[in-house]
Amino acid sequence: MENAYHPEAWHELYVALCGACAALAGLLFIATSLNAETLIDSKILRSRAGFNTFLIVFLVVEAALVLVPQGRIALSVELLVLIALLVPIYIWGIVLLRRAGFRRLPPRAYVVPATAIVGIMGALSLAFGAGGGMYIVTFFFLAQLAFVMWNAWGLLLAAKATEQAAK
Repeated sequence: MENAYHPEAWHELYVALCGACAALAGLLFIATSLNAETLIDSKILRSRAGFNTFLIVFLVVEAALVLVPQGRIALSVELLVLIALLVPIYIWGIVLLRRAGFRRLPPRAYVVPATAIVGIMGALSLAFGAGGGMYIVTFFFLAQLAFVMWNAWGLLLAAKATEQAAK
């Protein structure tokens, strides 16, 4: 685990992740624009689409921060600030689900805050040079990416189901 505290050793992986997330962001824009009428008519689907778009942009920014030539302390502070900006968005998403009438939140509502805790642990591990460092940061990134894909798939299925039910 000698590379755990050397972000520069992760350069090639994060170039690939940044490119993949940028491509996925483009695909999400296309998918949401093709289903725009259905998404606009549903407060829940609209908020899910907005959150997913925000989260994929978050991932592009996170990957870009890892790619900036800098020390591990600076990167860990930037990651902590980025995650701190993300937490209110998570909370707002839960508020929107409650307002929409959900008494029991879907499992995905708990996945995102749990991964934020992992992200904080990764950033702190990187800062203090103990624990998994970049391995935890990368796990956080990949968990967020998996969530975006899970949510996008569910969103598109729900949009199609809503569209077919309206016919």
